Amino acid sequence: MMVSILQKQIKGQSGLELIVLTTFLLLVFSTTYVVFIQKDINTITEKINRLSKKTTNNVAFEIRVALSEGNGYEKNFTLPNSFVGMPYIVNITNYMVYININDRSFISYIPTKNITGYIIPGKNILYNAGGKIYANT
Repeated sequence: MMVSILQKQIKGQSGLELIVLTTFLLLVFSTTYVVFIQKDINTITEKINRLSKKTTNNVAFEIRVALSEGNGYEKNFTLPNSFVGMPYIVNITNYMVYININDRSFISYIPTKNITGYIIPGKNILYNAGGKIYANT
């Protein structure tokens, strides 16, 4: 009788040890997974920031060139369709080019507000007609 009770206690202890070990391993795995996911999110955010800044600077550069080259200048240029699969919007107002993506804005300054039209992701055309810059019109 005593042996039977002792065997049940050993089996119960083994089951409890297995549950504790499994819980510990699951906790370690989950923590490691969260750390790697956070690194991936940070990497993607940095890439979006870098691409957004580069694109606003590129649009501002193209507008500056169109302005400085004078009447008759025309240029086709292409912007990325998305940044890491995320759509964005380009706006030009009050001496600024800015990109909105994920509730964030990236700004580059331009020397004129005399711009008619709009810039879109993808293919664009800029031209200067009498000192006024036209975009995709």
